[in-house]
Amino acid sequence: MTASMTPLTPEQHGHLKVVAQVTPSDYCGEQAIPVTAQEFAAVASQWPVVFLKHGQTGDFQAVALMGLNPGQNLYCQNNDWSLPYMPQAMRHRPFAVTRETPDSEQLIICIDESHPKVSAHQGEALFDSQGEQTPFLKQRAQSLVDYLHQIDATRWLVNFFKQHDLLITQELRVNDKEQSTKPIAGLYMVDEQKLKQLDDEVVNELRRRGFLGAIYSHLTSLHQIQRLTHDFIQYNR
Repeated sequence: MTASMTPLTPEQHGHLKVVAQVTPSDYCGEQAIPVTAQEFAAVASQWPVVFLKHGQTGDFQAVALMGLNPGQNLYCQNNDWSLPYMPQAMRHRPFAVTRETPDSEQLIICIDESHPKVSAHQGEALFDSQGEQTPFLKQRAQSLVDYLHQIDATRWLVNFFKQHDLLITQELRVNDKEQSTKPIAGLYMVDEQKLKQLDDEVVNELRRRGFLGAIYSHLTSLHQIQRLTHDFIQYNR
């Protein structure tokens, strides 16, 4: 949760409204968007699913790669979204959900009061006159709770990759419009050869948890790098 997020309460936020429509341009500067394992199949039809490593913690995060330049998302430069799938992370703002403590089952819905969609005058009300959640907020809150469970499952999968040393880094080299080579470093992907060498018991654990499909969706998604390169060249013409 970012510093701009505050726990949502009727006392503090009873007067606020939120514009429900997603504005993709909010993400124009985000080269990669976080995704969950449950999204890999849908995302794989449009973008590469890769893993980024946190420089300080060493933790990995699954993302949809949407640009080849840092700070540029090729698909969010305006609000004309024509693609079939939009990652959940883009749909949830200005809301977020977190746990009261890392091991707690108590969940807290938060809001970014500084977000352009949040005001006292325009959009969907969050609380009614009695201080109760409106149907709009109830629906968003349930969606956030479901999303958090997906994040937990994805964290398990990524930790599994780390535990079994399955993630390898590979520098991508793509040609820009001048046909010069552009290196893209810091991307991690599953080593398919190591995956094939896992013991049956380990593979059965992945199967039992329903992750085999997600893994193969990730591997299939890497073919979208060619499409991403094409879109990058077209955008920069």
